Amino acid sequence: MPNRPLVFLDDLGSTKKPTTKRSSNAKKNSKNASASCSSKKKGNDKGPVQLGMPGKFDVLCGQSRICASHTGNRRFQVVLDIYAPRYDAATSKQEKMIMTKEIVASIQHAGGRFLKYKEGQWEEISDVTARDKASHALRTKVASWKRQQLEKKKKKKKLVAEVAPLPAVPVTGGVERKKYEDLLKPPSPLILSPHLLMETTHPLLMS
Repeated sequence: MPNRPLVFLDDLGSTKKPTTKRSSNAKKNSKNASASCSSKKKGNDKGPVQLGMPGKFDVLCGQSRICASHTGNRRFQVVLDIYAPRYDAATSKQEKMIMTKEIVASIQHAGGRFLKYKEGQWEEISDVTARDKASHALRTKVASWKRQQLEKKKKKKKLVAEVAPLPAVPVTGGVERKKYEDLLKPPSPLILSPHLLMETTHPLLMS
């Protein structure tokens, strides 16, 4: 009878498949990969991109005179002037958000980018940040536009008040009406006799 290997009960009960433990680094990598995939699904919004010198049609984010005088910034202000009345008349956030998207798209379609100077170099900001900048610029533009309209109305009222006609003659009679009519009369010319005129103009001739 051939010898058979001995098999113990403990060996028969432990017939589980071997399992492999995932390292902590592998778990982190999988989480990062899933996070990146989920962010791509939400939108293709790009992050900051480091660049060299800004182009002619780029919009420079900043409060300096150099940024304000840049060609791209001046073109950006023209676009804001076009959208400002519509933005002021908008009644919902959805309408305003659509306008900011259109503004950013129009700048990008013309070859421009929204750049920010950081740590000694220019970098392109994300589309979401660019839309936030466009929204803030529109609110500032609308406030300035309303302030100018108010100043024009004040000047117009002041001008009308300066050239306003005299009030109508009071209906009530009496002394007040007489004084009012006297004020409306032109001053009577001063009539002097030739002799008196000679004395007032040439006193030395009469001595």
